[in-house]
Amino acid sequence: MKDHNLFVVGRTVQGESQIGYARVLENLRDLLLRSQNSVSLMGLHRMGKTSLMLTLDAEVKAGKYDKFLSVFVDINECRDLPQEGRTAYDDMLFQIVHELKRSLRRCPDFRDRPQAEVWQCIADFMAASPQSMLFRSSFKDVFEALAFDGWHVLLTLDEFDRAQDFFLSNADFELFRTLGRPEYQLSMVFISRRQLSRIEMGNCNNSTFFSSVTSIILKGFGAEDCAAYYQLLQDDYALDLSLAERKKLEYYAGTSPYLYSI
Repeated sequence: MKDHNLFVVGRTVQGESQIGYARVLENLRDLLLRSQNSVSLMGLHRMGKTSLMLTLDAEVKAGKYDKFLSVFVDINECRDLPQEGRTAYDDMLFQIVHELKRSLRRCPDFRDRPQAEVWQCIADFMAASPQSMLFRSSFKDVFEALAFDGWHVLLTLDEFDRAQDFFLSNADFELFRTLGRPEYQLSMVFISRRQLSRIEMGNCNNSTFFSSVTSIILKGFGAEDCAAYYQLLQDDYALDLSLAERKKLEYYAGTSPYLYSI
C-alpha cells in the first residue's frame, strides 16, 4: 500500500498522480510527437488539459524522443511592457525563445554539438526591435535553423483564451499558421476553454488560423478512466468500492478528474 496520497487537488498533476486519460495521452503522442501535427486542446476548467501537456513536456525534456525539444508558455504571464517597447504579443514571442534557449542548454545532444547558426538566429531575434520588420522574420528563422539541423519543437501555449485580448491583427494569428508548415518542424498546442474559431478575431480571409489545427475536446473521465481510478484505489490503498459506492461517487463527481481527486 502507498503511504502517501497520490491525489492532487488544486495543482497540475504529473508522474504517478496522472491518473486516467491513457487513451488521450497516446492520441496526443501520435498527433504531436509521431505525426508532427498541431492541436487545439479544449475543455472546461480543471479537466486536466494543462496536466496532460505538462506530462508530454516532461517526457520530451527527459529525452524520450530523439531530437525533440519542448517549450511550455502560459500566456497569462505575458504583459505589455511599454518601457521596453513591447506589447504582450511581443513579450510572448520573447518568452517562447527564452524557454527554447533553456531547453537547448538542458539537452545533452545539443550541448555536445552546438550549432552556431541556431545560436546566431536566437541572438538576432533577441536583439531585434519589436517595431522592426525583422522581428517576426527572425522569430521564424530560429525554428527554421533548428529544423535545418533536424530538430523538432513541441510548443505549448497555455491559457490561449487570452489571445483574444492581445492578438491584435490577422497577422498575429497568421504567424503561427505559417509556423505550422512542415518545413518548420514545429508541433503546436493551444490550450483553451473555447474553440479557436471563437478566439480568433473575425477575418475576411479564406485562410483561417483555427482550420489549420486538429481539435481535441477533453470531456473528462469516461468508463476506461474510472476503471483505472478504481483499480488504483484497490491496488495502492486496499479500497475496493462496492457498486453502490461507485455509483454514488460518479453521481457527485460526474466526469471531473478534479472532483474524483477530492
